Amino acid sequence: MPLTLGSNIASLKTIRTLDSSQRALGAVFERLSSGQRINRASDDAAGLAIASTLDAGAKIFSQGVRNINDGISLLNTADAALEQITQIVTRLSELAEQAANGSLGSSQRQALDAEAQELAEEYFRISKSTKFNGLGLLDDSFDQIRFQGGLGVDGGILSSLGGALADGTFQSSATFDAATTNALEVEGVDLNGDGNIDLITGGNGALVTVAFGNGDGTFAEAATIDIGTGQVRGLQIGDLDDDGDIDFVGFTANGEVSVYTNDGSGTFTQTQSFTNSIQDGRELALADLNGDGALDVISIGQASTPIGGIHINFGNGDGTFDQVTSVAITDASANRFVSIAVGDLNGDGALDFALGGIDGSSQSYIAAYEGDGDGGFVQTLTGSLPASGELVGLTITDLTGDGQNDLFFALGGQGGVYYAPNEGAGSFIHFGVLDSSNSNATLSLAYEDVNGDGIEDIIQSDDAGQIVTYLGDGEGGFAIYNTLVGLSGDANDLALVDADNDGVLDILAAESTGSGDVGVYTGHSVSGVNPLFEFSLESRSGALAALSQFEHKLDQLTTQRGEIGAFQSRLSSATRILKSSTENYRAAESRIRDADIATEAAALVRLQILSQASTAVLAQANQQPQIALQLLSGDSRGE
Repeated sequence: MPLTLGSNIASLKTIRTLDSSQRALGAVFERLSSGQRINRASDDAAGLAIASTLDAGAKIFSQGVRNINDGISLLNTADAALEQITQIVTRLSELAEQAANGSLGSSQRQALDAEAQELAEEYFRISKSTKFNGLGLLDDSFDQIRFQGGLGVDGGILSSLGGALADGTFQSSATFDAATTNALEVEGVDLNGDGNIDLITGGNGALVTVAFGNGDGTFAEAATIDIGTGQVRGLQIGDLDDDGDIDFVGFTANGEVSVYTNDGSGTFTQTQSFTNSIQDGRELALADLNGDGALDVISIGQASTPIGGIHINFGNGDGTFDQVTSVAITDASANRFVSIAVGDLNGDGALDFALGGIDGSSQSYIAAYEGDGDGGFVQTLTGSLPASGELVGLTITDLTGDGQNDLFFALGGQGGVYYAPNEGAGSFIHFGVLDSSNSNATLSLAYEDVNGDGIEDIIQSDDAGQIVTYLGDGEGGFAIYNTLVGLSGDANDLALVDADNDGVLDILAAESTGSGDVGVYTGHSVSGVNPLFEFSLESRSGALAALSQFEHKLDQLTTQRGEIGAFQSRLSSATRILKSSTENYRAAESRIRDADIATEAAALVRLQILSQASTAVLAQANQQPQIALQLLSGDSRGE
C-alpha cells in the first residue's frame, strides 16, 4: 500500500469497520433493551407481517374468552330466572292438586285460586323483567344469540335460550273431518283426562263429534252423537255434575237443549233433553248465575213470534237443569238474538250478560242485563246501531286496561271490529270502530293473548275463510297483524287452545261451508317463555285442567333449562380451546418477534471487542500521515 498524504485509506477502512460494528452494536442494544428481535419493518419485513398477524389473532382470542365468559354469565342469569319460575309452577301444581280434592268447598277453592293467580302474575313478571345488559332473556328480545369467540362467522357460537314464546302468527297444520257437511261450533278441551286437548264439534243433522287429541295437533275420531234434530247452533262445555269431568250442552235450531255428561273417559251419556219456546235457536252460554255453585244455561234466539227470546234454566248440580224455564225474557225491540257474552259489567261481583242480534228493521241490535247474584236480571242497555246486519261475536272483557269490562263485537255482513267502552257502572253510551281493515263479513270473534306479551288480542274469522289477528296495545288500541287464509269455506267458529302441547295457543276453526272440516292452525313461536294460559282453581274440573297445563309447563321449563345447560357446557369447551389458541399464537409470535438473549449477549461481547479493536487500530491508522511528514521533514534537513 503506498504511503500518501491526500488519502488515509487504512483509516477509512478502519472507520468503515468501526461504523459497521457500532451499527451492529446499536442493534444488539436495541434488541436487548426491548427484548424483541424485530423492532421495525427493516429488521425482518416478512417476520414482522407474520408476527403482527399472530398478535392480532391472540388478542381476538383473548377478547373471545371474555365474550364467552359474558355469555356464560348471561346464561347463568337466565337459568336462575327459569329456576324461580319452575318453583312457581311447582307450587301452582300443588295448589291445583289440592283444589282438585273432592273434600274442599267453593270458599276453600277460591282461597287457593287467589294464591294461584298471584303466583301466575309473578311468573309473568319474572319472565318479562329478566334482563342482561338491557336484553330481555325470556321475552321476545331475540330468538337466537351469537357469542363471538373467534374470527369471522365461524368463530361465533350460535344458539338459543330454548323455550317457546308465541309471536302471534299461525300456520295451517292439519284438518279434521267433523263428520258433518257444516261444522258450526267447535270447542277444545281435555275430555278423557290424558292431558291432551280433545275436539268436540257440532253441525248439521244435530251431530256432535268427539275426537281425542294425540298431543301433536292431530285428532282421531272417537264418537259421533246425534243430539236431536236440526243444526247444532250452540255448544258449550263445563262440569255440570261436579265430578271433575267435562260435560257438554248442545242447542239446536229448534230450541232443543240436550245435556250430556262425561264418564271421565270421553264417553258421554244424555242426562236430559228439553225444548224452550224458541223458534229459531241461535246460541247458549253456561255460567253460575245464582251463586249456588252449579252451572246454569242461557239459551237465546228468536221466540215463537218475531221477537228476541232469552231463556235461563238453573242447574241442579247433577247434570240436569230445571226443565221449566226459570227465567224467560223477551225483548220486543229485537227480532232475534244471535250472540251472548257473560261477565260482570257493573263491577258489583254478580254476573251479568250482554246480547247481540238484529231488530225488526234489520239493524244491528245490542242489549245488556244486570244480575243481582241470585238469578234475577234487569235490562239496562238496549238499542239499535246505525248499521245493518246481525251483531255477532259479542265478548265482555277489559279492552282499555282500566279495570272495567267493555264490550266488543262485529256486525254481520260487514267487516271490522267494533266496541262499546264501559263508561262506569255498566253504562255503555258510545260505540266505536276498533279496526275496519277487513271488509269481509265477520262470523266469529275470540279474545286471547296470541303473542305472549300479556295483552289480549282479537282473533276474527270471516266468510272468506280468513282468520285475522289484531294485536292489542293494552289501552284499547288494536292493529291488524296477520291474515291467515286456509279454509275453503266460511270460518264459522273459533277456539284457541294448545292442541300440540308446545306452550303456545293454536286455533281450531270450524268450517260451516265447503268441506265442513275443522282446521287446525298451530301457533308459531320463538325462544322465550310464554305466559301461563288462563286457569281457575275454583272448581274441581278447572283444577284438573290447570294441573295438566302445569305438568306440560314443567316439562317445557325442564327442557329449556336442559338446553341452556348444554349451551353452557359448549361455551366452557369453547373457552378452553380459545385459551389454548391464545397461548399457541403468543408462543408462535414470540419465536418470531422476541430476541434470543443468550445469542444477543454473546453478540454484544463480540461487537464490543471489535469496536474496541477498531478504535485502537483507527488510532494507529491515523498515525500513518505522520510517517509521511517525518519523511518529508528528514529530506529538508539533509539539504
